[in-house]
Amino acid sequence: MKNTIHIIGAGIAGLTLALVLKKKNIPFAIHESTSDFKKVGAGINLAHNATQIFKRLGIYENLEKLGNPLNGISVRSLRHKSISTLQYHNFNQLFGVQSIGIHRADLHSVLLEALQDQEIGLDRKLQTIAFEGELAVLKFENGESIQAEYVVGADGIHSKVRSSIFPETKTRDFNQSCWRGTLKYSLKQEYKNRLNSFWGPGRRLGFFNYNDEEVYWFATTDKIKEGWDKTGLLDKFSAFPEVAQSLLAETNPNQMIFNQLEDLKPLKNWFKGNVCLVGDAAHGMTPNLGQGACQAIESAYVLGHAIAEEQDVTSAFEKFQKIRFKKANQIVQRSWKVGKFAQTNSKIIGTARNLTSPLIPHFLSEWQMRPILKIDYD
Repeated sequence: MKNTIHIIGAGIAGLTLALVLKKKNIPFAIHESTSDFKKVGAGINLAHNATQIFKRLGIYENLEKLGNPLNGISVRSLRHKSISTLQYHNFNQLFGVQSIGIHRADLHSVLLEALQDQEIGLDRKLQTIAFEGELAVLKFENGESIQAEYVVGADGIHSKVRSSIFPETKTRDFNQSCWRGTLKYSLKQEYKNRLNSFWGPGRRLGFFNYNDEEVYWFATTDKIKEGWDKTGLLDKFSAFPEVAQSLLAETNPNQMIFNQLEDLKPLKNWFKGNVCLVGDAAHGMTPNLGQGACQAIESAYVLGHAIAEEQDVTSAFEKFQKIRFKKANQIVQRSWKVGKFAQTNSKIIGTARNLTSPLIPHFLSEWQMRPILKIDYD
């Protein structure tokens, strides 16, 4: 029997890791900074790599019931001309699962339900990690202190765990601002069950329905340093097609989230001694490929299996990094490049992109996507 694995953060990565450990009968404890779980966040795309893992963990069918199947991608210009399309039919057959659009809170609730007999320590916002011999001493802002033999930081891109073991790491400013929102909205048939995006100079807008009645959208612009309001947002997207403007106009400002986009420059290591990072804490990425949560889920799954298979947990951390390091960091870099290309301000580059991208054969688009979606480990 291995000693308890202490997981910092009860987000998607932390709960997925906990579910793997539970199925492997490995003791764990989860420490969450918030005092309760509220319905927060927005929509999330669970691509085929994520849904394959959740099928193995026995919660795929529950996610299907709460979410909405997404059958492909459609990228259009502001004139509503097709830039790129990708159908998921072949992926559905190949992997035996569908891509699912779902509200982040619903995904969170399914993970919590699967862990219902596991107590989660709430109101434990990590302050520091001190090291006493082979033990890590977790000090929380509420005054609690816990000794832990093994620690996993699943506490996001601004990870306290990461700053404790790798204090020199910094996030990278992507120089783009992003709004996200959800609302009840009836999409036309051409937009249903798809990841839809419109690309314009210096701005983009994407959306999908995550159930029969509700839609998630995101809108990005070149970085805005000053404050913003809904009127300003509508002005920035006044040249976009009617559906895009309608989604923004009908969303309650209280249902909007604003943040500056950033990622994490690839680290040299994801672990140090008896402390390991997972998810955004290890490989935080921009949302341009819709793979941030999916890669976190992959990493949590691999880490959990490595802990179960290796004789000692430190060797498991090393095995986990060896398996996941290359793919995760490649996607970090690819997501960065795609976001810059999609949102170019160059009229020449934008025009050339819009004219040449539709000429790419569908099989080539599938071939480029397949390595991201493929799960090649048990």
